[in-house]
Amino acid sequence: GGRDDFNLAPHVYDLADGTYRSMMLKIDLARAGEKCDQSILVSGESGAGKTVTTKFIMQYLATLSERRAEAKAIDELGGKPSSSTPKKRTKKRESVDLGL
Repeated sequence: GGRDDFNLAPHVYDLADGTYRSMMLKIDLARAGEKCDQSILVSGESGAGKTVTTKFIMQYLATLSERRAEAKAIDELGGKPSSSTPKKRTKKRESVDLGL
């Protein structure tokens, strides 16, 4: 990718995307009904932006998870979107349900 070309530090969304893909692969490979715990560790020095970075990662993962759930719901309906399929989140949530 682009970061290899210029030897730049990894970008938060690039890391979050890789995390999401790895998480989904592990969940898909897990046997039906088997619990598949996942975690993310964000570390750094004081004032390095850990809290903000964690918020970006969680929002990104929640957005991708929501899209996956919507796509699954559409597939189950034979490719036709349901009127009950959420279009946009309007309420801010304290916790994030990744729908996994």
